[in-house]
Amino acid sequence: NDGLAGFNPVLTAIALTIFLDKSGLDIVITMIATLLTLPVAAAVREVLRPYKVPMLTMPFVIVTWFTILLSGQVKFVDTSLKLMPQNIETVNFSNNDRIHFIQSLFEGFSQVFIEASVIGGVCILIGILIASRKAALLAVIASLLSFIIVALLGGNYDDINQGLFGYNFVLMAIALGYTFKTAINPYISTFLGVLLTVVVQLGTTTLLEPFGLPALTLPFIIVTWILLFAGIKHDKVDA
Repeated sequence: NDGLAGFNPVLTAIALTIFLDKSGLDIVITMIATLLTLPVAAAVREVLRPYKVPMLTMPFVIVTWFTILLSGQVKFVDTSLKLMPQNIETVNFSNNDRIHFIQSLFEGFSQVFIEASVIGGVCILIGILIASRKAALLAVIASLLSFIIVALLGGNYDDINQGLFGYNFVLMAIALGYTFKTAINPYISTFLGVLLTVVVQLGTTTLLEPFGLPALTLPFIIVTWILLFAGIKHDKVDA
């Protein structure tokens, strides 16, 4: 009734529509993978139930990764991603431009659904604002803090402007600052989450770079689990 059962399948469908080619077979595979997200979600939920932590978007990450990796073993499934092993040293940093904070902020919200769109980001932020002003405020603050920290560390401005550093912070701030109740003050928890997400997101991106796989929402999942385990009282365990 809360729409939580559909969140992972929706993310999976959007991601595979973007990352796989647009052939008829790829469309069928996307539909099948979307359906398979449901039993995967049920399994992940049962594994995590004794620990009283939510599954978050882990089913989406698992199904999307393995579906993308099909392309390395079969002929008629193809992806736009470069899955051949790459050298991390070939990552290019383009900091000749400046950070566009408004664009970065709203595209960070839209990247929750794997699409860079200022208008889409505005719509998503409005939806969050309607649901909770507190959640919207924390998500905006977390996003802005993430841009500043990543920029100070010398991160790629192009990635920042496209919202690629924002969406995990949006999800983390809503989860830790609003949705799940912990023993830690929600504002402190969100601030700690921002610092930890910077480290985890940059590290995860580097770890996956040689394999060509996108980090997706894995940094959000890892950080939220860590802080829930650290603080851990929350109301919703089946999310």
